[in-house]
Amino acid sequence: MSGSEVFAVVLGTAAGRIWPQPGRSGTSTALSIEDHHYVVDLGYGWGQRYQQYGLGSGFGLTPLRRLAAVFLTHLHSDHTIGLAELLAFGLEPRERPIELIGPGPRGSLPPVHALGGPEPGVVCPERPMPGTAETFALLRSALAADLNDNVRDSRRPHPDTVVRATDVKLPAEVVAAVGDPDLNPAPEVEPWCVFEDDRVRVTATLVDHRPVFPALAYRFDTGAGSVTFSGDTCVSANLVRLAKDTDLLVHEANDPDFIERFLPEPRTPQQQAKLDHLRGAHTTATEAGSVAEAAGARALLLTHLGRCDPADPPWTRAATTFSGRVFVAEEGLRIDIGNPEVAS
Repeated sequence: MSGSEVFAVVLGTAAGRIWPQPGRSGTSTALSIEDHHYVVDLGYGWGQRYQQYGLGSGFGLTPLRRLAAVFLTHLHSDHTIGLAELLAFGLEPRERPIELIGPGPRGSLPPVHALGGPEPGVVCPERPMPGTAETFALLRSALAADLNDNVRDSRRPHPDTVVRATDVKLPAEVVAAVGDPDLNPAPEVEPWCVFEDDRVRVTATLVDHRPVFPALAYRFDTGAGSVTFSGDTCVSANLVRLAKDTDLLVHEANDPDFIERFLPEPRTPQQQAKLDHLRGAHTTATEAGSVAEAAGARALLLTHLGRCDPADPPWTRAATTFSGRVFVAEEGLRIDIGNPEVAS
């Protein structure tokens, strides 16, 4: 991997299962290497932003021809809803398929929140917790009428030649260290390689976004530098290890204090469960700064920004715990990985 122009582009910043505010899209970030693009997470509207910010190849039938791979950190809908866009709008001739890489199946249903109440019904009990490859296959089945119309009537390529979906395989030692994902979803493990081509090497580790399992963070090592993506997680020793001396750490940030004020007591069980999840499975801006400092990152980009007080956004508080440059994500923000202290 030789030196080259490498930059990150923020495609979407919004977190959670909500309609993003006007002008915002769901969480998604692109990494451009030698004019080939690698996208982490596919939040709502990612494809429109991909074109808007100059990553597409212009008007015509091949706007995604430079999209090499997509990586999913986990399978919550705010990170995956754009899979339908990729499949339905991405039917274009390709020399090789887009690699879609993400976590495998959980293996069991997550536990019910401790507040109790009646056991909820199970959605799709025949396939309740599919991994990335099966999720994409099921989506392809759901869109089969549209896809077959396009393949047969408009002579578009078969979707199997456009996208190749695979699950990240957990090494045996990682599986052994986890044991029960309900109790120990992210034990301390060594990162492992999940993808490599002549432009980039991608390694992954487990992070703690319980009850999600597996939830992954990714590191991209290129000739110009490295970028590490946290995915959704609470403070994670595995992430610190993965991000050691990274040039740019792209980290989620939430504001549970605002949600606590927004949902004053007495709370409904549903409200309390949501607050508990935000406190136990996410990271504040101040905590993200501490993670970046411990990793020795050169710069920190906060994204996947949760709801906050618009009059007093907390994101710049990362600078109180991190000595490097802090960026708060805005859609279209571009960071040169060779010089990550500067953005445009």
